[in-house]
Amino acid sequence: MKHLFILNQQAGKTSDHARLEAELTALCQARGTEYLLCRTESHEEAEAIIHRECSAPGETRVFACGGDGTFGGVVNAAARYPGAAIGLIPLGTGNDFVRNFGSKANFLDPTAQLDGSEVRLDLLRCNDRLCANMVNIGFDCEVAKEAGKLRRRRFFGEKMAYISGVLLTLIRKPGVTLTAALESEAASEHKLLLIAIANGAFCGGGFRAAPNSQLADGKMDVCMVNNVSRTRFLSLVKAYHDGTYLDLNIAKRIIRYCQGEKLSLKFPAIRTVCIDGELIETDHLDVEALPRAMRFILPRGAVCPEEAAHETACSL
Repeated sequence: MKHLFILNQQAGKTSDHARLEAELTALCQARGTEYLLCRTESHEEAEAIIHRECSAPGETRVFACGGDGTFGGVVNAAARYPGAAIGLIPLGTGNDFVRNFGSKANFLDPTAQLDGSEVRLDLLRCNDRLCANMVNIGFDCEVAKEAGKLRRRRFFGEKMAYISGVLLTLIRKPGVTLTAALESEAASEHKLLLIAIANGAFCGGGFRAAPNSQLADGKMDVCMVNNVSRTRFLSLVKAYHDGTYLDLNIAKRIIRYCQGEKLSLKFPAIRTVCIDGELIETDHLDVEALPRAMRFILPRGAVCPEEAAHETACSL
């Protein structure tokens, strides 16, 4: 079995990269494990390597070494190959997908990763892109967009860029107008502050935006928040972060939270959509839950949140 490590040079600290490379190299050589460690600068470069390696005969374990964006890019490329299993070594700032498993300690342990077992987790198909964690449209997406711009400036680190992105987006408070059709419901127009379409529960560096979401239930969770005032929004931020907002009476009036297998969205114009940290431009989004479509590598000692993750997968 071949092991492919995709190390995103843009994610995390250079010192963490050097340490991980040294540990992986020593471990794989000591075990006689077939491996390839690739440093990448872009999603396009990483996906080209994955297509080349996974199209060859045999089984391949592909490890995304980076943040949620790195993981999303690896999933989009590797999950299309039946012989590929996907792992995650979290070197980013948010590391939201790993939060679904509690502690990230086992995910940072190269030995635990190489000794990991496979579980089956759901994916979302978003137009032609595969998504492991979450789609964000509206406020959350605009924050990611602003933070991305700020990170390219010399004096902004990851955390400061995100906080500044939140403040700038709050000042402008852009909403999103869309037409939504969930399952067999008739399409209806909505004016929202944000919409989150979730497989995993977390986004934005620890916001539990989809508190009822499970990774292997065959469904997506959809949270639609009306375009409320800044004051109302600020009063709900803590509950939105903690995932307790569904317990609030006000939530019943301004938030719709539901589950389904298919969702179609149409926008009046081209807009930015955030899929697993990757920003794309589109005028529509067709989302479908793909039950247990990803072979995920669970590091030794880590706990899968759902026993159902061991059941049979669907075909892509």
